[in-house]
Amino acid sequence: MYGYEFSELGTHSFLKSEFTFRYQFLEKNYFSFIANYARLNSNFLKDRKFFKPIKSGYALGYSFDSFVGPLELKFSWSPDTKTSAILFNLGYWF
Repeated sequence: MYGYEFSELGTHSFLKSEFTFRYQFLEKNYFSFIANYARLNSNFLKDRKFFKPIKSGYALGYSFDSFVGPLELKFSWSPDTKTSAILFNLGYWF
């Protein structure tokens, strides 16, 4: 979840959805905008309130397809936590 520490979500069950808009502006170069939303609760199926409360996180990114795999740089933030982070990734996840 962008904009959150992993340990913040560790004690809850959650249902997450993610939307990605990726634009190729040059060969092997991409800009992306990512929005993700999650429903957190100790048992979200029991109370049947699927859209309350919703947590959100967003990211802006640049990626390049290199010979060792994708090189990605993302800036993420969440309006709920008022925190931001810079994420870096090189290569494929297995």
